[in-house]
Amino acid sequence: MLGLALLIGLGVGVRVTMSDDSAILAYPDAVAPPTMAPFPRPDVARADATEIPIATIRDSWQIAAPLGGLAEHTPRWVVEDDLLRQDGMGRTRILSPDLTLILSPARYTNVTLTASFYDTGNGTVGLVVRASDRGHYRVRLHTDPTFDGEALVVEKVTDGVAVPVVTIQGEPLYQRHTWNTLAFSARGETLTVTLNGRVVSEVVDAAPLPAGRVGLLTRALGGIGFSRVALDGEEVP
Repeated sequence: MLGLALLIGLGVGVRVTMSDDSAILAYPDAVAPPTMAPFPRPDVARADATEIPIATIRDSWQIAAPLGGLAEHTPRWVVEDDLLRQDGMGRTRILSPDLTLILSPARYTNVTLTASFYDTGNGTVGLVVRASDRGHYRVRLHTDPTFDGEALVVEKVTDGVAVPVVTIQGEPLYQRHTWNTLAFSARGETLTVTLNGRVVSEVVDAAPLPAGRVGLLTRALGGIGFSRVALDGEEVP
């Protein structure tokens, strides 16, 4: 009866059937694990932008080369249910906190890149503009506390060195398990970040980077899906 007393003390429901001379202990009924609801569909990212089919991104955009060029460390981007999902790295889907990005084949100068995203546990989402051999701009949003409370960082990356130009500390700017829409604009010297229709950052770079590619960014941890990717910009040769 000691086991029965422990279960009762822990608040666990049990069923006891009395026989002629002893009690038979029955274990609690098994509870099925919860299942995640399907991804809901977001609104169109921008009415004045050209939406890029997810299949086009999968087939023609380029996944940034892994460090050292190891095939088993190549980030995986897959399409499921018309969503572009990050799926770890390599054939075995290794999970890594390293950043991964997928870049457009075309280059743009004055451009706004918009994407809706659904984060179920990755904790990092971002966009890239003006990516070339001269560098790129990127914005990263975090819900993960390992980033020292950084809710948003806009960076200028040149020669492999990322220099923050805007940092917002504090509570995360977006919630997981719901659709959010992020836009990153580079027009002239001005960089603008918009989240769910609200401008959350705007900064002027007096030495702007030239035209370049655009892209989606996250960590190679899976747990995030992109949809409704749209471009509003000037394509250059």
